[in-house]
Amino acid sequence: MNKLSLLLVTSLLGLAACSPSKKAASANVEIDNACSSGIINGKSVKKEDPLAKKVVLLMMADKNKNYSTCTGTPISEDVIITAAHCVKDAVVVSAIFRTALCENDQPKKEEFIIASDWKSHDDYTGVGADDVAVVKLSRSIPADYQVSKIFDGKSEITSNTLTLVGFGRTSEEDQGLPRLRKTSKILKQEVGLINEPGSDILLIDQPTTGICNGDSGGPVFIEVNYELQVLGVNSFVSNPDDPSKVCHNFGGATFMPPHLNWLGKVTGLSFN
Repeated sequence: MNKLSLLLVTSLLGLAACSPSKKAASANVEIDNACSSGIINGKSVKKEDPLAKKVVLLMMADKNKNYSTCTGTPISEDVIITAAHCVKDAVVVSAIFRTALCENDQPKKEEFIIASDWKSHDDYTGVGADDVAVVKLSRSIPADYQVSKIFDGKSEITSNTLTLVGFGRTSEEDQGLPRLRKTSKILKQEVGLINEPGSDILLIDQPTTGICNGDSGGPVFIEVNYELQVLGVNSFVSNPDDPSKVCHNFGGATFMPPHLNWLGKVTGLSFN
């Protein structure tokens, strides 16, 4: 997850001001790079792209006022789905409804919603599996944003092309402010469920393009009955052979169909 400029985040969250971090200082100087963050080798999601209204930026603060960002997907008018590790230490969670954060261009009041509650999966232990959480907003999402369905594991898949969307880094070294980007993968060729009983982890082969830090919690969309639905929630990246290129080996996402019962219990929503 990306660290943001403390000055920017403090003004958004209304928290007490604190000293800017080194990353904050560099972000304030490198204005040209401030809006370049996103999925590795992904394409920027323009405001007119339908995906721009399906995905939100989540911003978290912990008890020590350390700030981080993740990605989330609205699954109802006031519920966002994301990764459990994104919110596990949070004392404040907020959602920002725009495609980028840029220097000197802060979100408008209607683009910024503080969460009233959030909950991680009961079985999440911090080791990858069950890495899913829900965020309850204090008011409804903007009227022009869309609610996404979650794949039930049974409906007809009408395209093998998956779409990964997120506000994460464009490289391991990227320190820019978040911008929404997207990339595509092919089901079974580049993305597949781990072949173990009870596994809920989708492995993503990504030597050149894929997810990175900050994309956590974002959706893996699949076309079901000719509409995009959430197949998975981005969870992690790994490169044991070269940690300096952690985003250029494989990633993982939480496969959502096994978690529909849990989602229904904690949200009161129906996923039939």
